[in-house]
Order: sequence, then C-alpha cells, then structure tokens
Amino acid sequence: MAKEEKPVCHVDPVCNIDLEAGHGKFTYDFEEQTYYFCSEACKAEFAAQPEKYAGKAKSG
Repeated sequence: MAKEEKPVCHVDPVCNIDLEAGHGKFTYDFEEQTYYFCSEACKAEFAAQPEKYAGKAKSG
C-alpha cells in the first residue's frame, strides 16, 4: 500500500492567509526559499520588503 501524501500547507507571509494546495499560485523566491501568496498584491508587497516578511512566514 502506498502512503497518501498530504499537500503542503503554505501561509501567505503578508496577510497570513492559509493557502490550500493550488491556491498559492503567486510565488517569489527569496534566500533559496519559495514563498507563496494569495494575490499579486501580496507578492508585490513582499517583493518590496522581503526581509520584513520572510521571518514571519510559517511552515506547514
């Protein structure tokens, strides 16, 4: 029997919305990590000040 893999849950580091698999379609790479966002606006906010938000990101 193969184990079922659960989707990784990501949290938008700007607005802290939990992103279900497939909903975090906006991404930004910073310091060898990919961050996921709910919208282009949150991605742009992160891109403007990545150091401010990178430390807040939760891993799921």
